Amino acid sequence: MMKENRKLIIFGSGKFSEFIAYSFENDSEYELCAFCVEKSYLSSEVNAEFDIPIVIFENIEEKFPPEHYHLFIAVGNDAVREKIHKQAKLKGYSLPNFISSLAIIPNNLKTLGENIFISESSVLQAFVSIERNTYLLGARVGHHCIIRKNSLLSGCIVGAEVEIGKNSFIGLNATIRPKIKIAKYNIIGMGANIKKDTNKFEVYTSSAGQKRTLNYNDIANSFL
Repeated sequence: MMKENRKLIIFGSGKFSEFIAYSFENDSEYELCAFCVEKSYLSSEVNAEFDIPIVIFENIEEKFPPEHYHLFIAVGNDAVREKIHKQAKLKGYSLPNFISSLAIIPNNLKTLGENIFISESSVLQAFVSIERNTYLLGARVGHHCIIRKNSLLSGCIVGAEVEIGKNSFIGLNATIRPKIKIAKYNIIGMGANIKKDTNKFEVYTSSAGQKRTLNYNDIANSFL
C-alpha cells in the first residue's frame, strides 16, 4: 500500500540518476530529498545540481527511515539495479514507479512491480506488461508485449506480441520484429534489426542483426 508521504531518495550519483531525479522533481508528486550511493562510490556529500545531500546507502535508514521515505534506484547496469533492489527491500523501502505525463500509454498498461521508469516520448500500445526494475527511455512498444524484469529499452521500436527476457538491453534505433522472443540476458545494440528469436546471453549488433561471438557477461558491466 502506498504511503501517504511522497519523500524520495534516488540511488545513484551520475548523469543518469540526475535525469531521473529531474523527471521525478518536475513531473510527479514526489519531493526529492537526497541521493545515495554505496560507500565505496561516495566522492561528494552534496549533489551540486540539486543542492541536496548524497548519503551512504549501507546505513541510509538511519537518516531516512523507510517508514517516511521512498527509494528509486537510478542505475543503468541491470546487475547493480537488481542487487540494490534486493537490499532496499530488505531495508523495508517501497520503490515507486514513474510514468511521464508526456508518455503515451494505454489505460490497461500493467506495471507488474516497482522501480519502473517510463520517460517522455515513450509510446506504448494496449495490453503491454512491464515487470519490476525496468526502464523505457523513449521506446515505442507494440501491443501485447511483455517486458521482463531488470530490462532497459532506449529509443528502440518493438513490434507487437514481443517478449523481452529479463535483464536485457535494447539500444537506440534497434527494431524487434513482431512476435519475437528476446531471451534473458541479451544485449541488442544500436541499430540492430532482430527478425528471429534469440538465445540467452547473446549480443547482437549492426542493422542486419548479426549475432556476435561476444557473450553478455563479456561486456555487460561496461556496456550498461
